Amino acid sequence: MGTLIALLHHGQPVLGVLDMPVLDERWLAVRTQPPQCNEQAVRVSDCENLTQARVYTTSPDAFKALEWAAFDALSRACVLRRFGGDCYSYAQLAGGYIDLVVEAGLRPYDYLAMVTLVQQAGGIISDWDGQPLGISSDGRVLAAATPALHAQALVHLRGAGSA
Repeated sequence: MGTLIALLHHGQPVLGVLDMPVLDERWLAVRTQPPQCNEQAVRVSDCENLTQARVYTTSPDAFKALEWAAFDALSRACVLRRFGGDCYSYAQLAGGYIDLVVEAGLRPYDYLAMVTLVQQAGGIISDWDGQPLGISSDGRVLAAATPALHAQALVHLRGAGSA
């Protein structure tokens, strides 16, 4: 279980903390500095192709029917898909261990701390329409290691209604 802390300035995340006590890891990202895990700098992978990407989501149960169809098609195009991880998946993406995180049904307290961490590590994080995440986002989150990977994933997710 992780503890997430986000600081927003004018509605935009500028600081993110993920504390994983059981793993003795603390991930910290401040908008003006490189992110770190236990004071060691971290960086996303350089994966640019879905066929080489490792994708994680917390649970297939979080998706509505059309969302699941979109995620399933996307994840089957990847080399590896895994379930579980929750907030830790974003840290693993920031650290270069996985390449994509796709979620649905999240609340701002689930993703706002992860925005700064992913971005400062060199990744891209948005909603499923490619829009920046904020307090009023719909809870569908896509985080990717590279812009190219993000664009490929968006092709599968864009327009997947929440029905």
